[in-house]
Amino acid sequence: MNRDELLDTLIAEREIRQLAHTLSRYVDRGNIEGMRSMFHPDAVAEYGFNKTKTVDEFLDHFKVQITTLTGVQHHITTSNIRVEGDYAEAENYAIAHCDIKASGMTVVIGGRYLDKLERRDGVWKIAHRIGLEDWSVKTPAPPPGANDLVGVIPRGALGEADPAYGFFRLIK
Repeated sequence: MNRDELLDTLIAEREIRQLAHTLSRYVDRGNIEGMRSMFHPDAVAEYGFNKTKTVDEFLDHFKVQITTLTGVQHHITTSNIRVEGDYAEAENYAIAHCDIKASGMTVVIGGRYLDKLERRDGVWKIAHRIGLEDWSVKTPAPPPGANDLVGVIPRGALGEADPAYGFFRLIK
């Protein structure tokens, strides 16, 4: 691999890693259009519950699911990325923490995202994603105010009520 090929690969890996992080942020903020923008229009999204495996069906389900949560937070941990020209594959490990309104429970899920990505017109997006659950734990959610610092530290929120929306100029 010559220097130009190496640089292109390193830049591609960085862009793909950033895509995974940005998509997680969009999920955590409930930003449906942001989530949609991470997938190619003809992308396949397999999460087990969506029979058509379309991104639209996945997002329609997510719109309903997000209303059942008081909070959600994704952590992308280990990333394995391989690039070949304008095609790439990525296996991203993730931990998702979800507080469920009705049940007062917290679910923590450990899983992976298996992505096939394509660079079209110079932009990397997901062409095919499989979401996997490797393990999960369900526990009673702590009561509001269980953290003695809550009165001092602002709380995150879904959507534009989150303090990040008014704070950042560059991160949207």
